Amino acid sequence: MVAERNIQLLRAAGLLAWAVVGAPRLVAQVRQGWPRAADLLWFAAYVLFAAAFIFCTRDGQRATRQNVLSLLVQAIAGLTTVALSHASTLASALLVVVAGKLPFFVGGGVALAWVAVQTVVLVAVLLPGGSLLSAAVNGLIFGTFQLFALGAAHLAVSESRAREDLARVNAELTALQALLAESARIGERLRISRDLHDSLGHALTALSLQLEVASHLAQGRANEHVAEAREQAKKLMADLRAAVSALREGAALDLRPALAALAGSVSRPRVHLAIPEDIGVHDAARAHALFRCVQEIVTNAVRHARAENLWIGLERDRGVLVLKARDDGAGASALAAGHGLIGMRERLEELGGRLEVETGDARGFAVRVFLPVPGAAP
Repeated sequence: MVAERNIQLLRAAGLLAWAVVGAPRLVAQVRQGWPRAADLLWFAAYVLFAAAFIFCTRDGQRATRQNVLSLLVQAIAGLTTVALSHASTLASALLVVVAGKLPFFVGGGVALAWVAVQTVVLVAVLLPGGSLLSAAVNGLIFGTFQLFALGAAHLAVSESRAREDLARVNAELTALQALLAESARIGERLRISRDLHDSLGHALTALSLQLEVASHLAQGRANEHVAEAREQAKKLMADLRAAVSALREGAALDLRPALAALAGSVSRPRVHLAIPEDIGVHDAARAHALFRCVQEIVTNAVRHARAENLWIGLERDRGVLVLKARDDGAGASALAAGHGLIGMRERLEELGGRLEVETGDARGFAVRVFLPVPGAAP
């Protein structure tokens, strides 16, 4: 919500600057009457600037090739507007608007070079309408304004990215905490089941043996009581075994809370989780591996995919845990495996699993993780 409000504020400020730049020329044109060819060309460049500006703010601050191209169109349209403004420098403010958008789409070095080129071209555009000194002074003034807008936007982008990184790290820590709490709960259940089996189980076994011996020694009504005690001991042993089995069967890690916290750490792309309630992971190492895979998938989608949506599902197929993820991003013509994907593959191979990744231009990324479950029926 905060980012969206900032985007709307930036859009409104840019359009206001655009309106202020064009208002004097438009008022004069209304008074003058029928426009000349130069006036029509100025108006076309003026409108083109607004259209390109609206285009690159339509979807937030995504560094896409189209958005960078729209910035170039804005720069050219702004310089054309300056050139056709009859020696007026007011239209140079449009270049300040462009400079204020650069940090959202290009790196710091490219942004500085862009401003430098805009300033040099601005001086060249202003030169025919006045002296070299006048053109240089105006270029220096608006170049300074551009640097100020560039610096302010860079600070805003840095603060926004730092806040997003902090939120993501906090969510990852929360998810890990949930996973650790779940692991501790499962460990406690297993400990209790072992203690019950080792202590009460052995005691009941010894008691049954003693009653077996007593049944051969007792006579009359005493033997009846011994037989009844033997039956009670057998019943207690059966109940104990059932309780231990229930504790062990329920000792499965529930990944849903941890993955839900991880998915909630990002606002874009929107993460859609599909995890059945009855699915659980009995092995802590496999649960941790799946969690790290999802973490890497989400991180890659945020940084590289330029996607609107990310779908993640977990299912069990014939003794194999299958994690499927796909996004609707731009994809890539060729897959370049970075440290994240290499680490995922190595982690899975250590547990007998495997990783599959598919991508293509305008096809997004699709990731499939296969992790066998020890002792599961094929």
